[in-house]
Amino acid sequence: MHRNDELKDLFGSSDERANFKSHVNGQLTSEAGEHYTAGVEILDKVSINLFPPDGAGWIVHPFVFGFGCKRIWTTQVGEAKVASAFKKFNKIVNLTFEKYVPQELSSGKIIVMQLGDLDETLPCLKNYKVLKNNSNKMDSEDALPYFTDGVEVSDIEECAYDISFQGSLNTFQDLRLHLPEALRRAGGQGLRTFFREVDVYAVRRPESIFETRSSYRLLLSNSKFVLAPRGVASNSIRFFEALSFGRIPILLADDVKLPLESMIDYGQFIVRVPEKHILRVAEYVADFVSKNDLRKASLLAASIWQKHLSSYDSFLESYLKTF
Repeated sequence: MHRNDELKDLFGSSDERANFKSHVNGQLTSEAGEHYTAGVEILDKVSINLFPPDGAGWIVHPFVFGFGCKRIWTTQVGEAKVASAFKKFNKIVNLTFEKYVPQELSSGKIIVMQLGDLDETLPCLKNYKVLKNNSNKMDSEDALPYFTDGVEVSDIEECAYDISFQGSLNTFQDLRLHLPEALRRAGGQGLRTFFREVDVYAVRRPESIFETRSSYRLLLSNSKFVLAPRGVASNSIRFFEALSFGRIPILLADDVKLPLESMIDYGQFIVRVPEKHILRVAEYVADFVSKNDLRKASLLAASIWQKHLSSYDSFLESYLKTF
């Protein structure tokens, strides 16, 4: 990887970017109120990355843009307010390009990252190479991981549960409402299962976030397989959290596009279950166990996550090798 730190000055100083971020997020907070689900983050560590083997070079925009699911947000604050916030957000994103993409670079190859559970690509980003958390097979955009903290991986064979799920059933109900029955049937086939429903908004309350998060992480470390159904959009952070713990995610998301699929053989350490077969999860798990060494799969999951999916730096370095 080649890094050109001299170009950082073209995007303003760190203080200038920080002040701009505060200004932008302040505007969005005033628009969205307590249901604030949009904003920008700064990637100072990977402000500029040039990969010039093809003689061209790719530039990573120093701002990352995030916008929450409009459908759920609309039920909370109303369609008009969401439309207004979305319009303002697009205008602000355009401003960052006017302000922070020098004219001499505007015709180059610029990579922009879009975070959050918004399936659609922000209109203002469509002229650029977009990486987003929720990319599906119908998108032209490539997939961006959800980044999460790593842990020391424990022995998967010592786990208390074979399959578990802790989370909300309120998102993408056509699929998630079947999760309790899927686990009940798996339990009937001799698998040790755990299920706990947690209100998706409960974890935002200060008095419950620590307890909920702690119990969730403990459950991940004690589960061989972790149900990872799609959420309000096509992907789920749970998938990447399971990998970081060296656990085997059971992916229930037919249309999702995973990061670096041309580079990573996910079939070695995840279980894919078609959404229509959700009640047959136990069969797919049994098939995986019969063909794979669980300890090797666990260590491979954690290793792949660490090398390719654990941070912006690790992912971008891998991603640009696929061009």
